[in-house]
Amino acid sequence: MEINAAADHGINVFIFDWYWYDGLPFLEGHLNDGYLKARNNDRVKFYLMWANHDVNLAWDKRNADDAFNGKNNDLIWRGDIDRREFEKIALRWIRKYFSHPSYYKIDGKPVLMIYDLKKLVQGLGGIEQAKDAIDMLERKTKQAGFPGVHLNVMSWMLNNKFLQQVRGVSRPKDLQAFLDGLNCGSASTYCYLHHNEYSEKDGFPSAPIQTLFASMEKYWNSIIKEFPGVLYTPNISMGWDASPRCMQTDKFEYRRYPWTPVFTGNTPTEFQRQLTKAKEFLDIYKPREKIVVINSWNEWTEGSYLLPEKKYGDAYLKAIKAVFGNN
Repeated sequence: MEINAAADHGINVFIFDWYWYDGLPFLEGHLNDGYLKARNNDRVKFYLMWANHDVNLAWDKRNADDAFNGKNNDLIWRGDIDRREFEKIALRWIRKYFSHPSYYKIDGKPVLMIYDLKKLVQGLGGIEQAKDAIDMLERKTKQAGFPGVHLNVMSWMLNNKFLQQVRGVSRPKDLQAFLDGLNCGSASTYCYLHHNEYSEKDGFPSAPIQTLFASMEKYWNSIIKEFPGVLYTPNISMGWDASPRCMQTDKFEYRRYPWTPVFTGNTPTEFQRQLTKAKEFLDIYKPREKIVVINSWNEWTEGSYLLPEKKYGDAYLKAIKAVFGNN
């Protein structure tokens, strides 16, 4: 049902969060037992976003309040992994997912999105080691019959602070050199919250989505100038409200995630306006692949979803179809 709903409204790719902790895959059921077993999965392709972030006690409902309040910063699992684990993961990606006929590819290369570049580099031991690990992934992907792997990174990591935090004997002179060394094919944005011109505190407890989008639109134009050799895929966020992840008996005041601004004014009409702006941006930018990343299909507890709901029904899906058609 969900695959058909997406395909019928112009969505042609799902990006699945993918996790690996303590030497094992985690939360693969929705992909392995849901999408991959669906008889119509050829209608909407898919690729993986390796969500290689740490997991703290916020994922344990018994201790989530202390974790969110900063009273207990203990970790359940670490997101960074060493080379041995990376090789295990690479083989799983290639054999189980890249080889699937519905896996999304650019220029014949399976697309792999990495959420946290800093964790990747730190876990592998430094910039040189990270480059070597990505080279290994490239070689093994070619051995599997593909022309290589298309590496996609989250653009919110692309700043000088990132370069200062990572280790390496021969630190790249700039971010472009780092991306070139990783053979990075593209960069994506996850949500507006990562790219706003004022602090989260200034926009708390709520912020008009039009203001957030204005910052996002400026960012689109700045990143394609800063990294002209890297394909950029702009983001449109349907909304943001992470308050369901807060302790509901607690006061809603500015702290750290999930006490973040709630976006207001995110009606289907406004959503369609922003989608139109993204289409216009791509028509001017003229990238070799025109891709818009939309947040999100079903992030209910972060207030970002496209699936039908009580207030607007399927109006957000219809907005996508109105702008992009069925293709």
